[in-house]
Amino acid sequence: QTVYVNMLKWWIGYADIDGFRISAASQSSADFISALSTQTRHYAKELGKNDFFVVGELDPSTAVFGTELLGSQRPAGPAPRRLQETLDDNCELYKDLSPPWSGLLAAYPAPEVDNIRLIATDGEEPRDFFEDAEFGAVAAAKRASLASHSDLQATLTAFESGSERRLLSRLGGGDTADAWRLQLGLAWSFTWYGIPTLLNGVEMGFNGLCFNSTEDKSSLEAHLLEQGIAPEEAAKLLEDCDYTVHGDRVDQGFWRQDFFAGGPLRLGAAVAGVQAQRHIGRS
Repeated sequence: QTVYVNMLKWWIGYADIDGFRISAASQSSADFISALSTQTRHYAKELGKNDFFVVGELDPSTAVFGTELLGSQRPAGPAPRRLQETLDDNCELYKDLSPPWSGLLAAYPAPEVDNIRLIATDGEEPRDFFEDAEFGAVAAAKRASLASHSDLQATLTAFESGSERRLLSRLGGGDTADAWRLQLGLAWSFTWYGIPTLLNGVEMGFNGLCFNSTEDKSSLEAHLLEQGIAPEEAAKLLEDCDYTVHGDRVDQGFWRQDFFAGGPLRLGAAVAGVQAQRHIGRS
């Protein structure tokens, strides 16, 4: 813990970082989150960053011991031994912070995110986000729970996630007309409570598709062969990432090929100018 936290402190000072978003926070232990959040926030305060934030990718309603990662980290019963020891060790540090919490400042508004994605994929009408009584009741209860343990205004409003397929890959999103679906998500992210959060590529209309037409598939196959990939391997790659055949069963290994400049595939975009350049140069 000490080595990792010290490394994060170095980056705060070196790169003038204003906050951290902890991916898969629900898979970290409460004592580790406590040490990381408290010590990085306190170090940042010493540098004049009084509003430094540490938030996590976490749905406290479904994560085991999720509320022990948030806010004051005070469970209803006795705290686990290692968490209590960490709280005791860092007590003077987090008491000096505002708010005086040892845990993550906020998490993830899962019900709202799920419903916005459903609306963007034609599963619900846009007005249902505000008018559907059943959804409203569930969202309000989850929101109240989140607010009771953390800072609601520091919540991550991300409608795209690294743990899910890109939104447009469910709709054959090679059509520029489908870009409105991302615009709807962006409008929600920037106007809802919390911190607007964009997954890499949203701003360029990335759709997560290896190809979106027969012509595009042929172009990509030629691109793979030019890189020296064996014809049988190129054909298998294209077969395995064909959403029109495999749908939700496409291997997760293809979901984020657009993150890696060194990968064999460059995924597409619903923005024509971005789509036109995706195979330029070496991958």
